[in-house]
Amino acid sequence: MERQILGEFAEVRTLFLSFVAGFMRTAMGSV
Repeated sequence: MERQILGEFAEVRTLFLSFVAGFMRTAMGSV
């Protein structure tokens, strides 16, 4: 049970980091 929650958290964190990276890249490109 606990391992599943940690796995989902890691997956969400990876998606979040990739989203932030893309956002930062777009912001830097527009500037």
